[in-house]
Amino acid sequence: MSALSYLESKASAAVLSDAEKASIATSISTLESRLDSYFTNRGDGLTAKFKFGSSTRGTILPRSIDAHSDIDFMVVFEKRRLYTSDILRPIEAF
Repeated sequence: MSALSYLESKASAAVLSDAEKASIATSISTLESRLDSYFTNRGDGLTAKFKFGSSTRGTILPRSIDAHSDIDFMVVFEKRRLYTSDILRPIEAF
C-alpha cells in the first residue's frame, strides 16, 4: 500500500456516509417538530432552534472515527428566567 492510497482510504473513512447524513437529518427534523409541539402547547415562547458546531461547518466526523461525535443543537426561549432551575425544568420534562 502506498502512502497516497493509505491517506486516501483514511480521508474517505472520515466522511459521513449518506446513511449517517440521512439519520442525522431525520433526528433533527423529529427533534424540531417535537420541540415546536411541546413548547407551543406549554406557552414557553420557543423563539429559535438551530444546529451549530462541526455539523454546520462540515467538519463532523463519523462515529467510526470519533465515538463522541455529536450534533450541537441550541434552543432559545422568549421568557427570561431568573434561576437556572426555571430554565432547565421544562427542558427536563421534555
